[in-house]
Amino acid sequence: MPNFTFDRSAGSHSLARPLTATLGLSPVRETQRVTAMRKSRTDVADITDEVSGKTVSHATQPDARRLEIHFTDDSVLAIELLHRRLAAALTRGPGDPTGNGLHDGPEPTRRQREYLEFIARYILRFGVSPAESDIERHFLVSAPSVNQMVQTLERRGFITRRRGVPRSITIVDRTHC
Repeated sequence: MPNFTFDRSAGSHSLARPLTATLGLSPVRETQRVTAMRKSRTDVADITDEVSGKTVSHATQPDARRLEIHFTDDSVLAIELLHRRLAAALTRGPGDPTGNGLHDGPEPTRRQREYLEFIARYILRFGVSPAESDIERHFLVSAPSVNQMVQTLERRGFITRRRGVPRSITIVDRTHC
């Protein structure tokens, strides 16, 4: 991955020099790729709105000039160095509410499914999501175990939570878009 540096005077991130690796594409293919990235360019504010609230699954670097940030809803934010400028494009995956199709993401393990079913039953019965202490009492496990499982469920995209808001767990509907 390219090195990122933080320029305190400018208050922004910039790619550190040198970036001399070539992509190995023919000039025609490079032109097509540049044209595609330019057509899909979006205003920074639009990308910020689209990405806000999404959970990052992982990041990859297909080549020296491109960084892809993958989200749990299968959308991808591609950032690429084109002609000494950064270009960004957001593609929506099948799990994105604005996309089409069913989610092909990972299935929960048996234990994760037990937690998800408990959370769903709790919400149906009481009208609010359970606190981690409620989950702890139900499964007779320690508080760190519950916290780790909730974080795992959130990271894998099975639930969402709002930071700083108690009882804010919601189960992500992975069968409909």
